[in-house]
Amino acid sequence: MIQINKRNTCVACGNSKNNSVFTAVERMFEMGHEFDYLECSKCSSLQIISPPADLSKYYVPEYYTFQRLNNSGFLRNVFKKVRWQFYKWRIYRASYPAYLRWLYKLEASEDDAIADIGCGNGQLVY
Repeated sequence: MIQINKRNTCVACGNSKNNSVFTAVERMFEMGHEFDYLECSKCSSLQIISPPADLSKYYVPEYYTFQRLNNSGFLRNVFKKVRWQFYKWRIYRASYPAYLRWLYKLEASEDDAIADIGCGNGQLVY
């Protein structure tokens, strides 16, 4: 069995070269707990290094993950498609949302499938 050092090895792709580790402080419930995260230099995934044993205090019933997905109406979907074309062709660079910089780095297109694991109810990907 191969031993994987979770401190510097990506669990998504196995890369262990030039990865970054940083500490983030929990702010949603103002508990102030600190968690170390690994950002993979190869696949750009972000993963918590040592998840807490008991996650229930971080995922209370009111947590946004458990909320209903808000479906967009027809006009809003048309607007999103037009806006995506501006972003896709990099016409409107001044106000790119942060997630688009990540998608550009991955060279993702609107037809690609994206796994949004651990990021709420899927509203951003929707």
